[in-house]
Amino acid sequence: YVGWVFVALYVSLWWGLWAWWNAKLLPRLGTWAAWGFPVASWIALEYLRGFLCTGFAWGYLGYTQAWHLPLIQAADLAGVWGVGALVVAGNAAVALLLVRGWRKAWGPAVVTVLFTIASLGYGHGRLAQPMGEKQGPVAIIQGNIPQDLKNLMTLDAVRQIFDLHMEMSEE
Repeated sequence: YVGWVFVALYVSLWWGLWAWWNAKLLPRLGTWAAWGFPVASWIALEYLRGFLCTGFAWGYLGYTQAWHLPLIQAADLAGVWGVGALVVAGNAAVALLLVRGWRKAWGPAVVTVLFTIASLGYGHGRLAQPMGEKQGPVAIIQGNIPQDLKNLMTLDAVRQIFDLHMEMSEE
C-alpha cells in the first residue's frame, strides 16, 4: 500500500503545482490571458506527466469525455489533449464569468461556446459517415517498450519501436 500512497502523492503534485501557479498568476493577467493560461498550462502539465520520469499517461482530462461521442471525435485532429483543452476552456470561461463578470469575460465565454459547437458539429458529422464496407481483423499489440527508449524521440528510436511492433504484428 505504501507504493499506492507514493503514486497518489506524485500524481497530485502535478495538479497542486497547477493550482498554485494559477492562483499566483491569474489575478495579474488580463481576461484573455486568464482564460488561455489555465488551458495551456493544464495541457502542458498533462503532456509532461505523460513523458517525464514515469510516463504516467493515465487519467488525462480528455478521457473523462469518453461517453460523449460527438465531443470526442475531435480527438482525431487534436488528440486527447485537445478534448481536455476544451474541458478546461469551458471551466476557465465559467470561472471568469463568475469572478470578473459578463462585461469583462464575455469574449472567452463566446469563443468557448463556438469551439464547443464546432467540436460537436464535427463530431456529429464524423459519426454520420459510413464505417465502410471492408472490415478486417483487429489486434492489439503491446510492445512493452522501455520508457528510456520512448523518451529518446530520435529517428533511430522511433524506427526501432516501429520495427518491434511490425515484427509482433506478423506473428
